[in-house]
Amino acid sequence: MMKKLVIALFVLAVWHTAMSQVNVYHVNNFSGQAAGSGTFYVLPLTVLKVDVIVRSEEQLKGPYAEYASKFLGLEDVNNFDFSTYNIEKVVITTISEPDPDQQYFVEMGAGDSKNLRTFNLKLNNSGFLLSANDLNQYSSTEQKKSIELVEFENPAAGKSFPEFYVSGNVITKVDTIIRRVTVDTLNTEQFFYRTRLEDKTTEQMAVAALGKLQQIRDSQYNLLTGFQETPYESGTIKFMFDNLKKLENEYLDLFRGKSFTEYYHYTYYYTPDAGSVKNPLTLFQFSTGSGVSKSGSGEKVQLQLIPVGLEKSLSSFPDAPSNTGLAYRIPEIAVVKLKLEDEVLFENRITVNQLGQIKRLPARRFNAEFSPETGGLKTLFLETGER
Repeated sequence: MMKKLVIALFVLAVWHTAMSQVNVYHVNNFSGQAAGSGTFYVLPLTVLKVDVIVRSEEQLKGPYAEYASKFLGLEDVNNFDFSTYNIEKVVITTISEPDPDQQYFVEMGAGDSKNLRTFNLKLNNSGFLLSANDLNQYSSTEQKKSIELVEFENPAAGKSFPEFYVSGNVITKVDTIIRRVTVDTLNTEQFFYRTRLEDKTTEQMAVAALGKLQQIRDSQYNLLTGFQETPYESGTIKFMFDNLKKLENEYLDLFRGKSFTEYYHYTYYYTPDAGSVKNPLTLFQFSTGSGVSKSGSGEKVQLQLIPVGLEKSLSSFPDAPSNTGLAYRIPEIAVVKLKLEDEVLFENRITVNQLGQIKRLPARRFNAEFSPETGGLKTLFLETGER
């Protein structure tokens, strides 16, 4: 029976004639038959959006690391590949979505009553109640909703992964073949040459890289001392020297290894309920050696909600009859924590709609505005006395 009445409309205004009593039925608990026409609205619930930024420090072993000390005297080099991970940033924001457990049907009553009047409901495109007017008064226009965008800067964006500049790994060898030929008493020797390619050993390749490195350093020295006897402009000299320095570092990296930083962005969505208050939720597991994983080794990263207690104080207050008055929500405030074992990664007070209380407007004429984010009252004007 329930239909989405507001799919293509940004704001839907519904006017109906009604009697002095407006019936509002909770759709999930309604099993009877509505007596009149009407429309539906829904209260919003809160979805938590958890954004996690993890920084990865990657260390790569150089292909000639075992010769770094012997050829260059370098001791502090990467002798094996490894990665370390750290949680760089955590941001938790909220999203309002329709609550499937809080759908309502507003019955406008029969149209043949002698006490006809106008009843105005305004909904947004999600079916959330914006305003209700039973007094034919001016209702303020819908306010613009400000949306906070969470931006994460990735310093490594657009950068390519580092690679090692390795020269040719084969060497040319020439074999000399001597053929001795005896004709009668005359001995002759014939020489043949055969060229073949052979894989270089790692040490040979390291020696070749060392030779290239020495040539680059000689070129730097000659450039700075003016050995080339060419009057280059200062900008040209700087350009050539910087490129030689870059090439020198590429060859040094073959011995000392390379390091680079990479960032990973993880997003989790979670809809809290009453059980969230009792038991923390494990979003993922994390270790400095392997990073983020859904299951496996590492410490638990848990989401915990601690209500401030507003719902408890309201639950003891008597409610209006269940089928009269518009239903609205008094949301709960909760302290939301994201913890890595005992370390608190994020902590803030956040409004969590579904942990709050559902209340009803009194059965009298009114003019009210509601928050589409929480389903709570923003403004309320009640008529007093008889008209």
